[in-house]
Amino acid sequence: MANAQHTRIACAQASPRRAGPSGADPIFAAIAAMKRATTKYIAAEAEAELSATHDEAADAACSAKFDAEFAVIGMEPTTRAGAIAQLRVLATLLDRETPADAVVVGTSETIRRALAVVERNVR
Repeated sequence: MANAQHTRIACAQASPRRAGPSGADPIFAAIAAMKRATTKYIAAEAEAELSATHDEAADAACSAKFDAEFAVIGMEPTTRAGAIAQLRVLATLLDRETPADAVVVGTSETIRRALAVVERNVR
């Protein structure tokens, strides 16, 4: 898991990525890649639990999952829909933080309440 910690630090220090001027917001591709990486990580962890041994594949999957999460965190959406999707992902990532302290729980709930207002007031 040392690689995962290193990945977190490196990604946090990276400058936000901006999408190009093409039509589609690349945040959606980044979110899809994050979901695929998470699915692979869950499968690798389950496999490692079954074998009850340290599993390099699970470590690699964990690093890939963190890379994909930080790609979404560091990207700048180019559309309103992309910004809303990114905020939903951020709220979900905050929900998964352990231990879930009051600040983390409060922040994810605040993001969701703000998103509900934005979505209700579409013009």
